[in-house]
Amino acid sequence: MSSPNPKHQSSSPEIDPPPLTIHEIVTRLDNLHKKLSHAKYEPEKPSKLDPQQDEKDGDSKSTADKPNPLDKACNELKYLKSAFEKLKIFETDLSKPLDTLEDNVKDILNDLDLKGYAKELIERNLNVLRANITKVKAQIPLQHQASSISESRYLQTTNTSKDVRTLLDPYRADGIFESKTFLKEFEDHYSDLDVRHKLCLLCFAIFPENVVVKKRLLQFWWEGEKLLSETKEEKKEKEKLMSETKEKWSVNKILEKFVEKGFVEPVTKRSRSQFTSYKMHPIIRCLVIRLAQKAKFFHFDPKGYPDQNFFKSKKLCLVKSEGYSWWSKDVPPTAEEGENQKQEPEKEKEKQKQKPEKEKEKENEEKEKQKYKPENEKKEKEKEKKENDTVKREKERVKYLENLQTLFNVSKQFPDLREELFSKMKNIGVLYLGRWEPTAQRHMEVEKTEFLEGLEKMGRLLFFSLQGISGISKLPKSLGKLYNLRILDLRACHNLEELPKEVGSLKKLTHLDLSECYLLEKIPKDLSNLPNLKVLKGFVISKNSKCTLKHLTKLSNLVKLSINVKRKDF
Repeated sequence: MSSPNPKHQSSSPEIDPPPLTIHEIVTRLDNLHKKLSHAKYEPEKPSKLDPQQDEKDGDSKSTADKPNPLDKACNELKYLKSAFEKLKIFETDLSKPLDTLEDNVKDILNDLDLKGYAKELIERNLNVLRANITKVKAQIPLQHQASSISESRYLQTTNTSKDVRTLLDPYRADGIFESKTFLKEFEDHYSDLDVRHKLCLLCFAIFPENVVVKKRLLQFWWEGEKLLSETKEEKKEKEKLMSETKEKWSVNKILEKFVEKGFVEPVTKRSRSQFTSYKMHPIIRCLVIRLAQKAKFFHFDPKGYPDQNFFKSKKLCLVKSEGYSWWSKDVPPTAEEGENQKQEPEKEKEKQKQKPEKEKEKENEEKEKQKYKPENEKKEKEKEKKENDTVKREKERVKYLENLQTLFNVSKQFPDLREELFSKMKNIGVLYLGRWEPTAQRHMEVEKTEFLEGLEKMGRLLFFSLQGISGISKLPKSLGKLYNLRILDLRACHNLEELPKEVGSLKKLTHLDLSECYLLEKIPKDLSNLPNLKVLKGFVISKNSKCTLKHLTKLSNLVKLSINVKRKDF
């Protein structure tokens, strides 16, 4: 029997090559780029059949300016390598979240294997797992954006390592997000929130990019904005249905919802299930800034930074600035006035064009007469006009301050404020003059504290913070006029030596933070007259302090107390 033809032999099934890792892809692209970049190639130049061709439309010049196709190919390979390196970063960034998911699943399975397992514990762990899954899911479209934004930018440039976090301008992000599923997903999640949850989310807009924000700060701020309290309708509903409506408005529940929807991500973890800090992805932040601007929640400049020179919102930011400041003696013009000042010369030109010749002649005669008037008279008129403008703007500023609801110090290092303006904030609910950063990255100091006397006018203030401000050795007696104050944050006021006895008048106070006030020696007995005080941090025990631990036994609602002992015989 003849042997079978090899061509007709049944071939073994082809084995698919093993999949490449991202590291291998980057390595191979890098090798290709190196090989091609060492090559030399001169493109063929067009023959000059017509001697006059060089003079027509600058053809030879345009030909010389055309890029070498070899260089273009090298740049494209470089772009591919850069894109896959971003995926490599994505691969690294996801390793820890995936480990967390594995731990979550492991815990749930272990709990389910136990007899008589607690359903509450299982449900809590399932909620944690779902939150972590959402965190990973939310990263997928963001990383897709990171690897596909404006491909054409990279093909013709050598600067291919620019990260997505530096590309975004909050007011020019439409081109990036148009026809993207990510924008639709974000809008759907945002529209699902009720009004107060939306306002809580918009608070993140004033913080710089990639910063960590403490839950403690958010809780105090939202309480000051009355975003965590129940409405009358909700209280009635709670009484009827016996539902836990209040829990819906707790800071933990709100932040859990934000994490679940991918708006923020937890950063610092105190225990297995409790996070203490959060941050927002730069892309999310861009969208939130635009929403905050649209809702007039805060005002921002074209680069997306909070702005302090405006009259369009009931919330004001203190920011580091070199020009006009809200609190300087030179009153800055409003935005509308500034626009009018620009338009005035143009309007005057138009009027001049429309005037008849006789009127122009009269005006010219009048101008000639003016030349001979005393210079002092001119100066007086100019001075009077300037004073009138200043008075007008001052009145507008005072009127605005009277309706102000929130004043938040974002980046001002020396918040010395004018007393006459400070006292005008009659309806303010949140006054945050101190440092908000988790660590002492920014030195803050005031030279004079007289402006704090204006506190006596702020009867509606709920949250007041001077955290981290040096130069305040004593608080004024006007502090006792803050009858509605709930939270007083004096943390890290390093020069603070004593509290005024008027602190005992703050009957609605629930939180008082005196921690890291290393010079604090005197605390009055009146502190024990605060029936609603729940948290007292940094209470001082010293020979000079009249208030002792025995006095604190009157604080029946106190649930948290930290003390600083300065007596050796304690």
